[in-house]
Formats: sequence, structure tokens, C-alpha cells
Amino acid sequence: MEFVIKGYTLLKLIVILAIIGILLAMPAKIYNDYISRARISNLLSGIGSEKIRVMEDIKKTRKVNDRHNIVIDTSNIEDKSMLVLTPIIINDNVYWGCNRIGLSVWTIGSE
Repeated sequence: MEFVIKGYTLLKLIVILAIIGILLAMPAKIYNDYISRARISNLLSGIGSEKIRVMEDIKKTRKVNDRHNIVIDTSNIEDKSMLVLTPIIINDNVYWGCNRIGLSVWTIGSE
């Protein structure tokens, strides 16, 4: 009578554990990005009155300068950075550029 041992080899188990680890790591990254975006969105929604004040001043003076920039501290959200909202006038409309201090990525949106 022969006994045959059936089961997984150590290599198969390591591969399975690696795949499970990768699959579990992806949602965690997505969730962290979602939380950061939600917190920043919450900060941006809270500065509506400041944006209105700046837009009214720009419409009166027809000029944009550094005092119109709005600085938002995001150090409690991620990597100790700050957002700088800069008003831009295009065809008599005020648009807002968003720049993160330390980066040179611009996003332009109107409001």
C-alpha cells in the first residue's frame, strides 16, 4: 500500500500569499486617497466666503495681485503641505488656479 501525500507545495503557498497581499494593499491605497480628497474638499468648501470677497475686490479694481491668493493649510491631511488658490481673469471671468506649495502642478477651475 502506497501513501501519496497530496497538498500544496511551499512555493504555491508563498505565491498565493503574495497575491493576497497585493490584492489587499490596493484597496487600502485607494481608501487613503479617497479620505485625503474628502478632507481637502471639505476645506475648500469652507472658504467660499473668502473667494467671494476676493472676486468682488477683483471686479472693483480689475487687477489681480498676490494679496488675492488664498492659502490653505493642509498639514493635518497629508505631507505637511499647503494649497495656494490663485485667481486668474480670463474673458472677464474669475478662475481659480490651485497650486500645492513644493509642487508645480496647476489645476484651473471656475467658480
